[in-house]
Amino acid sequence: MRGALYDHPKVIAIARALHENKEFRSWLMPGGSGQMNGQIVSHGALRGVTTGLLLKVWSAAREHGKFDGDDLVLAHSRIADLDEMAGAPGVGEAMKTVGWALEKKGVILRNFKQFNVPMTDAERQRAFRERRGESSANGVTPTSRKHRDIGVTREEKSRGIPTGDDLPGFEQGPKDLNMGDRATCGRRLPKDWELPRKWGEWAQKEQPSWTPEHIRRIAAVFKNHWLAASGIGARKVNWYATWQNWVWKEPVAKGSATARPWFMTASGIEAKAKELQIEIPKDKSEWSAFRALVYNRAGITEEMVRATQVDTGAPLPPQGSWR
Repeated sequence: MRGALYDHPKVIAIARALHENKEFRSWLMPGGSGQMNGQIVSHGALRGVTTGLLLKVWSAAREHGKFDGDDLVLAHSRIADLDEMAGAPGVGEAMKTVGWALEKKGVILRNFKQFNVPMTDAERQRAFRERRGESSANGVTPTSRKHRDIGVTREEKSRGIPTGDDLPGFEQGPKDLNMGDRATCGRRLPKDWELPRKWGEWAQKEQPSWTPEHIRRIAAVFKNHWLAASGIGARKVNWYATWQNWVWKEPVAKGSATARPWFMTASGIEAKAKELQIEIPKDKSEWSAFRALVYNRAGITEEMVRATQVDTGAPLPPQGSWR
């Protein structure tokens, strides 16, 4: 209740209406309901009583009512029921005369928040959202808010990821699904999604061991996974960022040159031989002995080679890479 309510013009008007009510006078002072010449109590005392009665009504209404904007609605109630809340006759009708109570499909206490109770922080925020056309239930950003383009993430910029025009080599997919400028709840991956060129080229630069065919397969797995997923986790604000995370978590292509250590490729062995100042033979018949020498000088054991074969599925290096 507001501290200045005692001097509020409507409180003064309610006190005056109560003074004119015979039943209220009898309630206030037994025997005072007859013909009167003057006040039973002073105006100040009457306003004090009125303020206390209003406090009782508002306290009960606040506990049992439901807000509708700044109004408080008491469903299934009547004006006379306010007398029961106050514990004194005539209070409901007196509040009605000043517009603080209205009987319409129950009782509506008009401007309840404005005049009677301080709003909590949560109520202020909810009222602010309602004024802006937002829903307090789902927190959807209003359409009037200016969108900002967050299609290029900070991580893209820091890693130097290309985000320019589409590059050749992949199927032409739909426009990038950058959902950052849409509702913050995100969207599911469209059923007709295809890998955009830019996404595929980016993946190839991030995973040099991947061929275009391998990237298409990864994209197919990506699509099937998210179309089959359910729940809130299947809704993403930025599908491009989701694709990037997916690519980064994938291993290098099994059996590719990039996936194999130097001692499993002819070019790697030759490079190591130059580093160790071992002459590279010109005759292919000398390759096995040459490879064994490089392995021995570099500390590569047979166990290391066999373990790498198992891990990568790669065969032993071919016998030379001469043109």
